[in-house]
This record gives sequence, structure tokens and C-alpha cells, in this order.
Amino acid sequence: STSWNNNQIEYPQGKAEITGLLVEVARGKETGWHSHSVPSFAYMLEGVLEVRLQDGSTKRIKAGEALAEVINTWHNGRNIGNTPVKIIVFYTGISGAAISAKAPASIGDKEKK
Repeated sequence: STSWNNNQIEYPQGKAEITGLLVEVARGKETGWHSHSVPSFAYMLEGVLEVRLQDGSTKRIKAGEALAEVINTWHNGRNIGNTPVKIIVFYTGISGAAISAKAPASIGDKEKK
């Protein structure tokens, strides 16, 4: 009923559309700051991913673990392991709507300071 940062999961209104993706993050690389406007659920196949929120809180996800991703929250995933990250993500969106948005540069700039 909640995402990993304890926010309530609410499904969008409209014609349902489920999207499944295999996301890969190379060793030492990042996803880039982004957010999802719809609930998404992930299962880690390989590697270790550290996800950081704007408020500085983090979550480490390892192979074999699953979680409900954060919603409407800027976050960045970083591969902190020695192998590529492979994670399957299912987005519960609505037809014609974006499942994620790239953060403005100012979000990532704050992290570098």
C-alpha cells in the first residue's frame, strides 16, 4: 500500500496501461535524476543499486529483492556494485501518459554540492 519511502500508492484514473522494462545500469553509472508519476514495482535481477532521494535518504537494492518505487519524487539510482545492474520494472500507468520524467538540471546540481 506504500512505496519504499512510505508514501501512499494511488493508481491513476483513465485507461490502464502496464509497461514492463528491463533497465540496465553499467558498473559505476547512474540513472540520472528522474521521477515517476505512476506507481511502479521493481525486481532486481543482478547487481546493487543505491537510490537517493532529494532529501538525502537512500535505499539499497540487491539481486533478488523487490520494491514499490517512489512516486512523484525526484530520485537517482547509482550502480555501487562490481557488476552491471539489471532490474525489471512494471509501471501501472494510463494510456498515452509518460511513465517518467527527467529532472531539471538544477535537481542534479544540488546533489553535486
